[in-house]
Order: sequence, then C-alpha cells, then structure tokens
Amino acid sequence: MPQSESLARDPEQPSSRGLIRFLIPNLVVNAALPIILYQVLTARGVSQVPALVSGSIFPLAYSIWDWIRTRQFDVIALISLLFIGISAAASLISQNPRFSLLKESVFTGIFGLIFFGSLLTSRPLMFYIAGKFSTGGDPERWRHWNDLWQYPSFRHAMRVITVTWGVAFVGDAVVRAALVFILSTSAFLVASQVLFYGMFAGTFALTMAYGRRVQRKALAPQDG
Repeated sequence: MPQSESLARDPEQPSSRGLIRFLIPNLVVNAALPIILYQVLTARGVSQVPALVSGSIFPLAYSIWDWIRTRQFDVIALISLLFIGISAAASLISQNPRFSLLKESVFTGIFGLIFFGSLLTSRPLMFYIAGKFSTGGDPERWRHWNDLWQYPSFRHAMRVITVTWGVAFVGDAVVRAALVFILSTSAFLVASQVLFYGMFAGTFALTMAYGRRVQRKALAPQDG
C-alpha cells in the first residue's frame, strides 16, 4: 500500500491529552486571571471598563511569550492580538461595559464566519488547523498530510469538520452576546468562559469521534 494511502486510512488524530495541554493554559490566561484582576480592580474602586480592558494584558503577554519561546507566530495568534488591541481601544473610547463584554462574542462570531468562508477556497481552514496538530510541524509529515487531499473521503471529512466548527463558533457568539444583556458583569465573565471552553471541548470531542468513524469506514473494505 502506498504511504500516502496508508496515512489516509490511518491519520494521526489530536489526543485528549493534547486538548488538556491546550485548555489549561488558556483557561488560566484567558479566563481565570482576567476575572481575578477584574474583581480586584473593581473592589478597589476602578470603573468597569478599565478593569475589563486590563484583563487583556494576560493573553497579550502570553502570546508574546509563546512567540519568543517558539519563534513561530501563526495567523490565528496575529489576528487575536490585532483584535485585542482594537477592541481594547474601542472599549476605552466608548466607556461602555457592554461593548467590552461583547467584543469576545464578536471575535468568536467572525472566526466562525471565517470557517464558513474558507469552504469557498481550495482547502478549508480545518485542513490547516488539523494539519498543524496532526503533523506537529514536521515538514515530512506535513508533505504526507498534503498528499491526503487527493482522497475524496479526506476532502469531505475536512469540509464537514470545518462546518462543524463554524456552527459551534457562531452559535457560541450568539448565545454569549445574548447573555451580555441578561447577566451582571461578574456573572457574565464566569458564564462566558464556561460556555466557550465547554463548547470548545465538546466540539473537539465530536470532531475526534467523527474522525474515528471516518477512519473505521476507510478500513472496512480492507478488513472485509
């Protein structure tokens, strides 16, 4: 069996351990630390908007540290940093707490629309994201990953997964945007992160289950 066909039948999938390694630092940097800082600052009399914007320092510092450590700065990280800067400036200018709370939902929604938009390109966004996790950045494995695109079942799977993540991100954005007008600021900060990371973990698990099903289907003729 050619090596590319073997990889198509048995692609390496992101593991649960990899998900945990991704979620824990992001939960700390993007959720726990900004919430703690908000509580500390507002308790000391700082108004809501500056207290909310101050939490942006943690994801900003983490992204810069990650770039210094790995010397790799991907497009998603660049877009995130750009949005952090723009939303922080807009929040301070508007001085509207709800605007500050809505910015994450806006970013998530835009990201979901990018997933949908990528379906109109030669290869959907999930092809590149999954490839980064599956190859570990190794050039040889990345060449094999590119070779998988010749298989119709692989192309279909990448498009289905891209749609799944697009729906998840847009749905999360809509729900969290609605909660901005229902919950208090403190309650929203907690609920927002629980919803987002719950959505992320659930969609990741769904993606893995779908990938295993596609793999079993590919192996079925061989087993028979």
